[in-house]
Amino acid sequence: EREALALFRTLGERSGQAIGLLHLGQIAVYVGDNELADSSLNECLRIAKSIQHREVEGEAELRLGENAFESGRPDDARRHLERSLAICREAGDRRGEAHALNWLGKADLEAGDVDEAHLHLREALLSFRDFEMREELVDCLEDYAELARQLGDANLGVRLAAAPRGVRGEQLGPRGHHHEQGDVAGRRNQVVEEPEHRVV
Repeated sequence: EREALALFRTLGERSGQAIGLLHLGQIAVYVGDNELADSSLNECLRIAKSIQHREVEGEAELRLGENAFESGRPDDARRHLERSLAICREAGDRRGEAHALNWLGKADLEAGDVDEAHLHLREALLSFRDFEMREELVDCLEDYAELARQLGDANLGVRLAAAPRGVRGEQLGPRGHHHEQGDVAGRRNQVVEEPEHRVV
């Protein structure tokens, strides 16, 4: 990433610089290098705004919010996540919008705001389901399980916590054959729809 970024800088290719900085920032967030994440993503954000690259701008705000959340800066996290959500909605980026909603739901849970967590997580869940974003759906279901526990619905919390096991991998039958995809989809849809009626 650093070599590609250096090349884009030499060529004066601003879009390439923004994307390279975004990737560098994403890696830094993943490995827990908060300083590098903030510096890379803030530079990415500055360039993305200057060239009006809304998709990269929204993603940079999202990752800055994620980094702030993971490093214990809830106010910074919420500010970046709300900006990401607004940018994605303006740009019509529904996948980016779902990611921002999911992280806002995490921030709500951390703050103990169960009403906002419910709204954000449910909207994210439905989008992840519609777009067949399996890994993101699993992560969001785990957050929803925590929400159910905070609301005192232990039974629903246990069911939601167990649900990701059925969503993660391929389901194998007794002879090692895959079950019908419709069965897996049905279970997933049932789990996603149920919170609408139970978590209030």
